[in-house]
Amino acid sequence: MQEKLTTNEKFVIPREVYVCAVVEFLTTFGTAITSVPVTRLIEGAVCQRHYGAVSNIAEHFCKLDGVQTNLAYLLGAYSSFTSLPGLFLAIPYGILSEHVDRRLILLGNSLSSILQNIFLVAICTIPHSNLRLIWLCGFFEIIGGGAAIHSMLIRTIIGEAVPASCLSTLLYKMSGINLLLQLAGVSLGSWLLQNGAASTTLLGTCLFGLIIPTLSYLPRTGAKATKACSDDDPIQFPYLKLEQQCQENTQTSPRHGATYSHKKSLKEEILISLKSLASLLLRKQAVQMCLLVNFLNHIAFNARYLLRPWISKRYGWSLAKTGYILSLEASLSVAVLLLLQYFDPASSDPAEKRKCEISVAKLSMLCGILGSIILCFANTRILFFVAYIVISGNVGFLDAIRGYFSAQMRTEDLGKLYSMVMIVSTLATILSAPAWSAIYALGYGLGGSWVGLPFLVSSGVMSLILLVIATLKV
Repeated sequence: MQEKLTTNEKFVIPREVYVCAVVEFLTTFGTAITSVPVTRLIEGAVCQRHYGAVSNIAEHFCKLDGVQTNLAYLLGAYSSFTSLPGLFLAIPYGILSEHVDRRLILLGNSLSSILQNIFLVAICTIPHSNLRLIWLCGFFEIIGGGAAIHSMLIRTIIGEAVPASCLSTLLYKMSGINLLLQLAGVSLGSWLLQNGAASTTLLGTCLFGLIIPTLSYLPRTGAKATKACSDDDPIQFPYLKLEQQCQENTQTSPRHGATYSHKKSLKEEILISLKSLASLLLRKQAVQMCLLVNFLNHIAFNARYLLRPWISKRYGWSLAKTGYILSLEASLSVAVLLLLQYFDPASSDPAEKRKCEISVAKLSMLCGILGSIILCFANTRILFFVAYIVISGNVGFLDAIRGYFSAQMRTEDLGKLYSMVMIVSTLATILSAPAWSAIYALGYGLGGSWVGLPFLVSSGVMSLILLVIATLKV
């Protein structure tokens, strides 16, 4: 594989980057359209069972503490269960991506999203059904590994194809487009909510179906059959380089000096991958810091999982109106990302690039901390908007961190890094989702300004992240 560029020289973006971007944009837009309707769908189902009704209940009757507390626990467990498959399937799917076309795994991801949403709508619309059955949606994530595997594969393909000097800038631009799609998707989903939460959810689900024909334009990657044991193979796999596998899988016959192929079992492949990941983790401090930062950041970010019903309850807005208002954050975040383009140093010195990325990460995290504190004590709508304007400055954090740590890795190790990041991020979601549900419930129970307790705790976690970032060196 050609060495990655270390300077900001021009390069031609390969086709796989464009296709991966389209797949990610379709996923983002479809998820954005369904985000508010899914919340309203589950809230309405909880509300019906609270009142013992079989028909829809007006939304303003669903803002009682009892309904919102049950909703918090239900959604918290739902988040944990849907994330669970990604934790156990990360390594097996990573191995699978070395043996089969990665497009097949991404195809499985799209199908699992479609089936999951259909199952969710069915459970919530069938009268007197047990709403805990929505926790079984996680089983559909086994097909393709779920959102975590999807993100890992997309980032790996892009990371392998883009020079380190251009990666963070490209990620900024992709994040900007994603935010615009979130803005359009959430607004459209909120507007369509008047036609019913279930129908709007199914409409957004149709967008996942468009990913299927899009994947046909993605070049074949990740399959051993692409080039058998070629020394100049341009494809580097997430866990083991192809030439290493060829050497390990080919042994010499003691009788005739002939070679024969030894096919490893799944257990052997998993052990090799675990050893490879462990070796990288132990010898690279940058990997350790990257995993710590991502683990803490996902814990802090998961405080926002119940944000929509929380805002709807605290400020007396409907979920549809809340969706429109939260679109404001996407607009502000796009403006922030546009400003970040001017932070990109003109110098070709990699050290200057890393210094800039650390500065952006620190500034972004400071905005997140300050905005969360304001949101905690924002008893008025004006203070809420002030908090969200400040929080929008946090948007550049993840891309800056990805660029900083990716630049310190060899190309063949990028897949391993993204795999480990996905594992710790999924673990953070599984562990923190029930905790955040309990914190939301505690805030509702205490009442008053304590309703904002989740965001006070979140600001504390982000303060720890800032301390970790302060130790990073250029």
